[in-house]
Amino acid sequence: MKQNEQQLDAQRLQQWIYTFPFGEYRQRINEIIEKCKITKHTLHNWRHGSCRIPPLAKDKLEEMAGRKIFAE
Repeated sequence: MKQNEQQLDAQRLQQWIYTFPFGEYRQRINEIIEKCKITKHTLHNWRHGSCRIPPLAKDKLEEMAGRKIFAE
């Protein structure tokens, strides 16, 4: 995966996370961590483009969002 694609995925993830209601933010972040079976550190890296988001995790995130987040 090219660095540009990795950054684009990070931006798309951030845009989705920014739609979380203020009162549900922490709960939704914890739900992502639990369902994707990752650490907070890994989620932070995904959000800031420090590492790529695996395809299976993208599928799980889109399932949680109920819509397409990442372009193919």
